[in-house]
Parts: sequence; C-alpha cells; structure tokens
Amino acid sequence: MTNQPQNQNQNQNLKTLLLNNNTYLVSIVEEVYAELGEPNCKLLNPFEIVKDNVTSDILLKVWPDHTSQRTIMISSEHILTITEPSEKIIENYFELIN
Repeated sequence: MTNQPQNQNQNQNLKTLLLNNNTYLVSIVEEVYAELGEPNCKLLNPFEIVKDNVTSDILLKVWPDHTSQRTIMISSEHILTITEPSEKIIENYFELIN
C-alpha cells in the first residue's frame, strides 16, 4: 500500500518540475504573491529526480545541495513545465519526508 500523506492537499500540490537547466524536481509547490522579479513559488521539501546510470532506477536526491533548508523560494520564470509525478515518485517522496 502506498504511503499516503496525512493531508490530501499535500498530495494535490505535489508536482514534478522541469527547470530551465534541465533539472527535474519533485516538491510540494505553493504559489505565493510576490513583487515583479521576486520568487513566487514556494517549494516544500524539494528533491532532485535522478536516474542511476548503472541500474536505471529513479532516485530522489535532496535539493539543493549544501543546505539543510527545506523550504526554497524560486521564481516561476526558472520553471519550464509542471506536471503530475508518477505513482512511484509519489511513493518514494512521501517515504522520504515522513
């Protein structure tokens, strides 16, 4: 059975993001009001989606590197597209944050 979040809203806000630099992320995404040019997307517990070159497994890696901060602000102009994550990514994500 999939490890579902306590809050259904978290599951609805869980998205896969493709950034301008070809980085794939999975995160709970909240749009926030911001002045022009300021970050307007809040990423909660973002992970980079990486493919293992040897096994072809999909892995989730803490993003960004070199910080313990788990709430990250980003400008939507750095996001190419936002999609729904696969069931496997959803399951892996909530296993990591719970």
